[in-house]
Amino acid sequence: RSVARLDGRAKTDGSAIFGWDVRVPGMLTAAVLRSPVKGGKVTDYDASRAEKLPGVHAVVPIREPDHAPQPLRSVAPYGLAVVADNFWAAQRGLQALNVAWLDGPNSNVDTAAISAMLKRHAEGDDAQTTVSRGDLGGLGGSNYRKLSAVYEVPYLAHATMSPMCCTADVRPDGCDVWVPTQSPERAQRMVAMHTGLPHESIRIHKTYLGGGFGRRQRVDYVAEGVQISQSIGRPVQVLWSREDDIRHDYFRPMSYDRLTGWLDGDGQIVGWRHRISSTNNEVLSSKGADEIPYAIPNKLIDLARIPNNYPVRVTTWRGVAGSQNAFVVESFIDELALAADQDPFVFRQRLLQDSPRHLAVLELAAKRAGWGAQLPAGVHRGIAIHENAHSIAAEVAEVSITKDLEVEVHRLICAVDCGFVINPDGVRQQLEGAIVDGLTATLLSEITIENGRVQQSNFHDYPLLRIDQIPDIQIHIVPHATTDHVSGAGEVGLPPVAPAVANAVFAATGQRIRKLPIRLES
Repeated sequence: RSVARLDGRAKTDGSAIFGWDVRVPGMLTAAVLRSPVKGGKVTDYDASRAEKLPGVHAVVPIREPDHAPQPLRSVAPYGLAVVADNFWAAQRGLQALNVAWLDGPNSNVDTAAISAMLKRHAEGDDAQTTVSRGDLGGLGGSNYRKLSAVYEVPYLAHATMSPMCCTADVRPDGCDVWVPTQSPERAQRMVAMHTGLPHESIRIHKTYLGGGFGRRQRVDYVAEGVQISQSIGRPVQVLWSREDDIRHDYFRPMSYDRLTGWLDGDGQIVGWRHRISSTNNEVLSSKGADEIPYAIPNKLIDLARIPNNYPVRVTTWRGVAGSQNAFVVESFIDELALAADQDPFVFRQRLLQDSPRHLAVLELAAKRAGWGAQLPAGVHRGIAIHENAHSIAAEVAEVSITKDLEVEVHRLICAVDCGFVINPDGVRQQLEGAIVDGLTATLLSEITIENGRVQQSNFHDYPLLRIDQIPDIQIHIVPHATTDHVSGAGEVGLPPVAPAVANAVFAATGQRIRKLPIRLES
């Protein structure tokens, strides 16, 4: 049954304590200037200019957050912190430092070079097989129709509503850290690594996050706060600007996917080949690529082996690799449906006859969307389905194309089976938020690299979906879903958005969307 949120009142009346709200007696504020290029170092700076400014207390060199501490005299600083009475004074101090940087080997990296690297590995022979069923070797004859396609997705920032922050108080006998984190244990280990203190003397006070989406599993901002507090001997609160947050994120990885499908004479998929080339790690890259149990007898999915020294920091992003792989898989399923001259819903329906749980979700979404019924002039539908952590969501998008070739999403219908539902309102809230995130990534967002530097900095060039762009979102929970397990609704609603919208755009324009965000050609 639906119950009121326990945190609703506090978040409404302002009494909820987020990371930026923490206040500690004797606390100072710090802002950090980091190398604009991954792996870059400080070679020179003028601390005296900053220290003369009103409110500035100190300039503190800091080490690379994720590496074991080394004496700064033996390694160039990763960045510089200005410690001040308030954030404005600290920001003014950063501007006065006159820093010289050594960019290092990543200064010539750009998005095109990374894409070329992914393509090169996708076409190579070094790969790790994750799924191997049947045998594709016998599908080369004239009895089968073969289709191939390449899909690409960009880096994405997490763009949490509250930028990164940390308040640290390091003392000889212990440490207290107030931090919005998704991983208190990792934060504690980070503090221990940088201070040498035993774990039992380190206390992590977890505040409200202000948005996480995987970004706050990383604790680089904790390492900064701890180093600065230890250096000045006082509590300090490190605050990131929005520009810091976007340019120094751990991004959702880029990926480059090569797919091949084989159809028999009856229009059934008899073979599927998917090579994933991504700057993610090998464990995560294939998530969402084979969770939907389509009845395909011969299947091979493998991961191109990518070196670990790629020049952009990456981590999980809402939906994990499902946010990439659902777009790739469900878009290519539509391509095969078209080649088989079948309706995209009916095509999936036939492939899921032996998977009643998935089939029920797909059919509920289609029913609630009125699949097959006539739409207003200029409006077209697309459909997609996805499984994440034992939850299943199917979505139907209804879109039209403006005269400026922009995609307008009018309605998005989502059906979900997330096991035993404890709080239906909570499920709906999570899915609505996931769908809005997914639409932003589908239509607007992209991180690009030039000369090793992130080109985006704030919401003027990394836009989020505005309230007047949000469609009518309808959530339908599968009735009488299994009581065997409780799964979740926080991530499963995001991955089907991109393929549902992209498939609807194809229905409207005839342009197949194989790269995000969607950019239509005249």
